[in-house]
Amino acid sequence: MKMNMQLVSLGPWITQLIVATFFIAGFVSYYSSLWRKAFKDRTTAHNMQIFYRIALIVLGIGIGLILHITGYIANSNAMMYHNVGLFVLFFMLFDDQINNFEFAIRGLGVFVIWTMHHMGDLTQFTFWGSVIILVVMLLLIRRYHNKIRYNLLLNSITSAILSFDFWLTLPHISAGLTLNYGIAFEAILMFMVMSVFTSEYYIRQHKQELHNDEMEKLASYDTLTNAKSYSLYQQDSVAMFNNARDDDQPLTLVALDVDHFKLVNDRYGHLAGNRVLVGIATMLRDTLRQYGYSHQIYRTGGEEFNIAFPNQTPEKVMPIITQCWQSIRENVFDYNGQSIKATISVGMTSLRIGDKTVDETYKRADDNLYTSKRNGRDIITIDGKVQHVRDNDDQDKTYAYFSQGIYDISKPDQPLINNALSIRQYDHVREKWIKPQAPSLSITQRIDLLRDCLVNSHKLCATLYLSVPQFNDVRVAAQLIAFCNSVDGPESLAIALDSMPSIDSMKHMSEIYRAANIKIVIDKITVDTDRGRLIPAMHYINGIKFDLAENEDHSETELRRSISNWAKMALEQNVDFILSGVTNQQQVNWARKIGNIFYMQGDYFMKAELPIIA
Repeated sequence: MKMNMQLVSLGPWITQLIVATFFIAGFVSYYSSLWRKAFKDRTTAHNMQIFYRIALIVLGIGIGLILHITGYIANSNAMMYHNVGLFVLFFMLFDDQINNFEFAIRGLGVFVIWTMHHMGDLTQFTFWGSVIILVVMLLLIRRYHNKIRYNLLLNSITSAILSFDFWLTLPHISAGLTLNYGIAFEAILMFMVMSVFTSEYYIRQHKQELHNDEMEKLASYDTLTNAKSYSLYQQDSVAMFNNARDDDQPLTLVALDVDHFKLVNDRYGHLAGNRVLVGIATMLRDTLRQYGYSHQIYRTGGEEFNIAFPNQTPEKVMPIITQCWQSIRENVFDYNGQSIKATISVGMTSLRIGDKTVDETYKRADDNLYTSKRNGRDIITIDGKVQHVRDNDDQDKTYAYFSQGIYDISKPDQPLINNALSIRQYDHVREKWIKPQAPSLSITQRIDLLRDCLVNSHKLCATLYLSVPQFNDVRVAAQLIAFCNSVDGPESLAIALDSMPSIDSMKHMSEIYRAANIKIVIDKITVDTDRGRLIPAMHYINGIKFDLAENEDHSETELRRSISNWAKMALEQNVDFILSGVTNQQQVNWARKIGNIFYMQGDYFMKAELPIIA
């Protein structure tokens, strides 16, 4: 059955335009509210965020499809239904913060409905020409979606191209409707006027939201230090607590306080105290930014700050906080020519199964903070255990690298392929080697120790551990590269990191290290490691290391599933997977059954040993 789509006289045409514009305004408002719940509302639980993201796709494609089907069976109003359906489909392509998969689903929905209008015409040049233009526009929208959406001129040009491409390339008979150029240009005009009015409405709404966000930021951020406020901490911590509990993920809270801050105010004045607070907040932010946590700092009191680490255990957080603690301790704050030293006391805890509210978790962090203060300040305490990270400046320190082999178990002779190095400090009182918690060794000292270690090594290949700040320092990279190129350098060198830098830092530094054939390995992968943070870094690293010793609290089923997933992902990304912490033949056999595991390290193969005392 064929139906003629008629030219619409001016009065009904204006009526259809008004109805369409009001419908779209309502759709845009509702759709935008769902988008905010999916991407901006900090109180939305993680599983609900996923639900809303799916709902956005279903809503947009669903309404677009319904409107187009309605247009097929309508007569005088068909033009309006098709235009509104077309607008809905194109509108959701401009969503911010969606990933490539979500955009591809939206684009596929557009293509399917686009093709439905060309049924019986799929072999014609006009169809494939329209598809080529559509694909080009989709790529431009994906790349410049924010610039186009919030600029009336660019939005109008984009709408014009898409509407011309749709209406002028349709066959004479499209989905049972008979068309002509007069109808096509009338439809294009309706779409353009409708798009301009709606775009102007959306841009105004967006500007109002930006203004509201700015007002919220002024209310939610501490004006002195630019850290988030205590009221925002209360909101965010509840949301993070609920998400961690619902998703069975770790959450670590850190409370820190500036030591003897009242004395700073009394001795140097309140302006000097403010300068110290600003300096400490800046140093915390700069350090956390290297790990990708710059947005998690809260000022919750006069000289007290809190930091939240979603999806991170205290073991993972400890090196980050130690770096914060050490940076502040070694810094000198200047105010009007006066040099001011400052230290911080730190308390740390993590979410426990029995915690019913975030207040219970926060109280433990706060109690640990006061444990640090009672034990002399300038200390880090984790769940009641004081961490002895302060160096005794009077002690004569002797450091050395201990070596533990990494073996290729895929070969019959299981050859040694690398030496994983870990720093040790000699305790002259107890006359034994110990693991120092925060060795403040320069890269020059580390290279000297590495040189000594390689002298007695059977395999001149080494994996050297660096902190994230050291990894991000181009001067450190230059010294390591120079050492590798020297006559006493290693045959090959890998850099191991037990924490993830920010993705921008990883991308930049990987270019430098890879150019010198220095590999990058992410160490201490666990069952709880956030895949979302690690997957984007796979392009810039050479290996990941899953440590059995760091996963002792998990069941064998959980371990098997996690190791299998990580090993499979590493294989797909052409990244080495190393299983460390192997202590017996049973674990070797167990790992072989999992598959895709070619490299192992642990006491079963060799215990960490001292090649040479330096």
